[in-house]
Amino acid sequence: MTDATCTRTLAAILSAESQLGSAVRRAMKAYLGLTGDQVLPRDGSVQPNRLPGDHVWHNAVDTWVLPVLATAWHKRFSGCAGAEAPDAARSYLASAAVRLYSSAWMREVDQMVSDVAMQAATRDVAREDVGVMLNVETWNDWQTRIARTEALSAVNSATLAAARTQKGHATLAKEWVSMRDELVRTTHKPVTGADGQTVGLDEDFVVGGHRGGYPGDPRLPAQEAINCRCVLRIKQL
Repeated sequence: MTDATCTRTLAAILSAESQLGSAVRRAMKAYLGLTGDQVLPRDGSVQPNRLPGDHVWHNAVDTWVLPVLATAWHKRFSGCAGAEAPDAARSYLASAAVRLYSSAWMREVDQMVSDVAMQAATRDVAREDVGVMLNVETWNDWQTRIARTEALSAVNSATLAAARTQKGHATLAKEWVSMRDELVRTTHKPVTGADGQTVGLDEDFVVGGHRGGYPGDPRLPAQEAINCRCVLRIKQL
């Protein structure tokens, strides 16, 4: 990807990813800490059935992740010289929140904590093994995955929202651009996938049989959005 516009978009994504990585880590630590308080009480027992529940993760997302995501969205929007678009920002953040709230990470933590506790030979082993599961370092790959996915989504969403506020936006189109390397999934590649698709600003791309307004759109299923590295390019019709 050598186009200057796409390169700037990628730089914005990487910057947002760095900031979101720290925020996601804080949210994870909050959830894991409260899980530890419930599952590993001070009496030395192990209580795998006392997982804290969805609301704890939701609160962690609200406290740590969504404010950083909002900042990343607005920074990109302003950088594209967009006029005010509060409805677009609210709509995007609401859809991003739904994806974050239902993160498969939380489900995996809960399942692994329960499995490890039930399978351990002794209570001491169970507490030790569950403790490993509740160490945020265990989930570094997930932290990166979530931050990368949400950063890309926010920047591409803001790019599109800004384009819609431009004078003469009726003459603009949007193009899906992949990294065009060996890591690009088949449904995002040129010829076989979304790369190179060009549609109107208010139209959808078709990606693996699914519709989305931009790379990372929360409307896309996980297999088309998670760890995506594609960018949105705005161009004249």
